[in-house]
Amino acid sequence: MLYTRNQSRSPNGLVVCAAAIFALALPGRRPAPAQGGGGAGPARPALRADTDTASGRIIGTVRDSAGNPIPGARVEVLPRFVTTTDSGGAFALHGLPRGPVILRVRRIGFAPLVSQWDLGPITLALDLRLHAFPAVLPAVRIQSRREPYDSRLAGFNLRLKQKLGQYITRADIERGHSYVMTDALQRLPGVQAYHIPGIGGTTVRFAGEQCPPLVMVDGFPAALGRFDLNIIDLSSVEGIEVYQNGASVPPALAGPYGMENCGVIAIWSRPMRPTVRANQLPPEHPLNLDSLVKADAVYTAGTVDEPVRYVQGTAAPAYPDSLFRAEVPGHVVARFVVDTAGAVEQASVNIVSATLPAFAEAVRQALRSATFTPAKVAGAKVRQLVEMPFDFHPVKPDSAVKRP
Repeated sequence: MLYTRNQSRSPNGLVVCAAAIFALALPGRRPAPAQGGGGAGPARPALRADTDTASGRIIGTVRDSAGNPIPGARVEVLPRFVTTTDSGGAFALHGLPRGPVILRVRRIGFAPLVSQWDLGPITLALDLRLHAFPAVLPAVRIQSRREPYDSRLAGFNLRLKQKLGQYITRADIERGHSYVMTDALQRLPGVQAYHIPGIGGTTVRFAGEQCPPLVMVDGFPAALGRFDLNIIDLSSVEGIEVYQNGASVPPALAGPYGMENCGVIAIWSRPMRPTVRANQLPPEHPLNLDSLVKADAVYTAGTVDEPVRYVQGTAAPAYPDSLFRAEVPGHVVARFVVDTAGAVEQASVNIVSATLPAFAEAVRQALRSATFTPAKVAGAKVRQLVEMPFDFHPVKPDSAVKRP
């Protein structure tokens, strides 16, 4: 039978027993009756003869609900006998006192199991099952590149889709291994580099034109005369659009005084990324979450009155550029501690699983600004360990369903 105690709470005390015990029933002594509320049904231990007549012994295996072994689970006979399951989920406790004992099994991410047994000269063999906590927080779904100033690039993206001119995207720049602007532009047909006489610098001319094109940066003319294109760092460029004659220039890119008559080169800078402060950098020595749980330094979902709640929209990872363009989906599960102010303790962030490192890094960055409603116990705010999934599913604008 499972033993339950609800009179007092500690971060990982004997609060809820959400697990089951399975074993073969063989002749021998039975466990002591349960003291407390109902549990997962009667436990049926296997009993084996023990040559040691002075002390009790418990052996067994800890598994999840699917029957898979759980390594690293902490198995205790309170108050002082402790061991840890091996890679196959097996454990053994020797030299235990005869009579009633309380057995507790804990593993981060699972509900604790607490049971009471009456030990005698026969070895108690148990097959223990732990149930994983349900997802504490709902999954965050990322479908598009959410970056600052994306709206500034809306016109560029629209014209790119309509193929109104010639285009060089960020991916083209990276694939072409170009180091200066004129090198990237000369990959387009009809474009030739041109050294600016007198003032120096380099620009380009289009076939059939006798004057240099108008250069625009982020929608504004870069100069009213000749402009040295190679002063622009290609690493800061998101995209380039080229119109080789005045008749093909869209109205949004027309310059003053008919300066677009010899063509236009419109350069768009990359979206600005937020600067990472020193106190936001990943710690050199991350917190050991297992140690926090073992030391009762943090609460878990099953041991609080009011669990942590996510403030919608505050942890929105930026979809990695290359993966978004390639329409690669991904999934990340992060585990971390939310403090009493509702912020993520950066030293506690642990990526449990990630389909690709770029997705994991995007989640780490997003958690720096994430906000939560902190957990409470007896009305007081407490630290809680949470697990939060992130799903990346690229949805391009042209794939969205159009409504009438």
